[in-house]
This record gives sequence, structure tokens and C-alpha cells, in this order.
Amino acid sequence: MDPDKLAREDKPFFSTNLVHKARVLSIAWLGHDMLISHGAPAPMRTYRGGEDENEFYDEPGAVVIWRWLGFDRFMPAEKPMQKVMRGCASDYKGSRQ
Repeated sequence: MDPDKLAREDKPFFSTNLVHKARVLSIAWLGHDMLISHGAPAPMRTYRGGEDENEFYDEPGAVVIWRWLGFDRFMPAEKPMQKVMRGCASDYKGSRQ
């Protein structure tokens, strides 16, 4: 693969869906399995009964430091890096803080 081209992976190794309520604006490594991610504000709805009574507000985004618990499963220190690695549905749907 050409390193100057982006590659799309439809099953990434981890997800931030349990860490952030909205899209992630940035993510960076802090250590071996520690990351810091910055999430956008999340539009939220307050339900007050009838459909016409719903109100919306923006919940502030958050900066979160978290550990990727599955890191060593994909990139164990005692083995060389693989050229191709594939995630599975449970990896990207169930990442935890």
C-alpha cells in the first residue's frame, strides 16, 4: 500500500462510542496503551411529553484520557508487527473507557 494514500477500514480495532457522545475531533497516543481523545459537543434532546414539547441543547464535548485494553491482543510486544490486521465487530462496538 502506498503510504501517501489513506485506507478506509470498516472494522477498526477500537471505538470511542462508550467514551464520547458525539464525533471525535482528535486523538493522540500518550503511552503504550494510553490515548487522549477530544470529542465534539453532542446535540441532546429533552423529552417533556408530547412531540411539540421536545427541547434541544448541546452537551459540551470532553477531553478524555483512556486505556485501550485490547492493545496487546493486536500488537503483542514479543511478536513482529503484521502487515495486515483485521478487527471484528465486537472490537469496535464494545471498546471501554
